[in-house]
Amino acid sequence: MARSIYLAGPEVFLPDAAAIGAEKRRICAQYGFTGLFPLDNGLDPQPGKSLSAAIFTANMKMLAGADFILANLTPFRGISADVGTVVELGAAYAMGKPVFGYSNVRGTLVERVAALPAFLPLSDGADGRRYAADGLAVEDFGLVDNLMIAEALHCSGTGILVPDDDVVDKERDLGTFERCVRAIAAA
Repeated sequence: MARSIYLAGPEVFLPDAAAIGAEKRRICAQYGFTGLFPLDNGLDPQPGKSLSAAIFTANMKMLAGADFILANLTPFRGISADVGTVVELGAAYAMGKPVFGYSNVRGTLVERVAALPAFLPLSDGADGRRYAADGLAVEDFGLVDNLMIAEALHCSGTGILVPDDDVVDKERDLGTFERCVRAIAAA
């Protein structure tokens, strides 16, 4: 029986989410895995239960049954990964599952903060940390995303894979995703 990978990420919000999920499952199968895409969660809403609760329950059940999680950590509606994806990554880590992640955006978290005019200028604080214009410290560990995300992956023996070059369509490009699946297969 093929080992399964829960495919977390913000692709579920795209209008072509089903097609992207099918392509991700195809790539997983090419490397001997069963890809579990959240839209394929066997959702069965119960009377009196909200749709959001049904989605959460179905996705957590799917995640619990997976051998691994592969999280798309490409920044979503901001400078960091999709918060739902991060919840799933944290849940998988807490379950003791190996966690893997990738981002289609290169560079560090602090570089993304520094690219947003609303946060400029960045300044050095008396405590040695960098601060944004909003008066809040900017996490500057040279990591692709928040340290809690990056360190969970590090504890699994991986990091956040990023593309070698900038990608044209960061929401749909599957090159780095495939590199990550290949790395999981080789591990």
